[in-house]
Amino acid sequence: MKEQANSQYLKEIIARYLAGTATAAEIEFLQQRDMLIDKDGGDFSKISEPEKQDIKAKIKQRLDLEIHRSRPTVPFVRWARYAAAVLVFAMVGTGIYYYSHSNSTRVNEELKTEANITSPTTIAPGTNRATIVLDDGSEYQLSESQSGIINEANGITYEDGNTISTGTYASATIVVPAAGQYRVTLSDGTKVWLNSISSLRYPVQFSGSERRVVLSGEAYFEVQKDASRPFIVESEGQEVKVLGTKFNVSAYQAFPLITTLLEGAVEVSTDAAIQKLTPGQQVQVSKGKMKLMKSSIDLEEVTAWKNGYFKFSGNLESIMDKVARWYDIEVIYKVKPDPNMTFEGKISRDKNIEEIFEIMELTKEIHFEVQGRSVIVMK
Repeated sequence: MKEQANSQYLKEIIARYLAGTATAAEIEFLQQRDMLIDKDGGDFSKISEPEKQDIKAKIKQRLDLEIHRSRPTVPFVRWARYAAAVLVFAMVGTGIYYYSHSNSTRVNEELKTEANITSPTTIAPGTNRATIVLDDGSEYQLSESQSGIINEANGITYEDGNTISTGTYASATIVVPAAGQYRVTLSDGTKVWLNSISSLRYPVQFSGSERRVVLSGEAYFEVQKDASRPFIVESEGQEVKVLGTKFNVSAYQAFPLITTLLEGAVEVSTDAAIQKLTPGQQVQVSKGKMKLMKSSIDLEEVTAWKNGYFKFSGNLESIMDKVARWYDIEVIYKVKPDPNMTFEGKISRDKNIEEIFEIMELTKEIHFEVQGRSVIVMK
């Protein structure tokens, strides 16, 4: 019954638009979420009556099909386009499949008043934020107006050339807090993108027969090739050995260690096992046990954080873990989330957190209350 009720709720919004009785907020919602075909520069009033009737028929046909599906999925993120002149409303299970462009405008204030979000203050997204700690104990708070640092023979600089330190150091640790991200170019030219709540300890200048770094949290690596000196990423419970490649390592505490290979080849090892990966494969390590994932790996989802957006495909808890790290919030569940209720889609990491919650609340399956930096999740 919930599936039919939620389907009906969203069908009514579309029906009101087609009948010419939609509110300004509902029209704004449809326009911002790409539910309608961009026609005549986005002026929907120019759509003819025959076109409206054609759209209406296809909406009904599609919804009638989707309502009778039995999938438990609750995708929330994509209004898809159908052919070149019609609207598709993608309804699966009890939710919405929605896509938010990174450059879309903010949600109309009138629509916000209709949402069920209690929030006295806005929780802004994360930004470029990190601290670098050198081996002599000195610390530098890195500029939020910069996005990365470069380690050179004569010191450490920002990517634009401004100096951070001119001393000679053996090692450094860059620490990225919650709601932060930063990029590091190592002395060999390897680039490392660090996600929120992550740290990387590394030699300021590599020497010897290997290039070894220590990671906590999540990072994306583009490693410079050097056949004589393998590059090794050490995390608690595993090592990743490469010569030159692109890969992502997620090594957050209390979560499985996940290594995903995009290009080249890597070797993941624990005390008990060794596994070589080819591009498109992923290995997960949990409680000392290794599991190889050979197919169905969404590489876009794995690296979306590095490219400035979320791509969600999972249950509520997995999504809120990512949201919590980027927005520096505490998530409190009033009821245990249904593991079979999943959400799918994309949204820019530049959005305020309220915009994400507004979209998720349209499923009618979930409600958020924002209290300071705590978010209470309830039915």
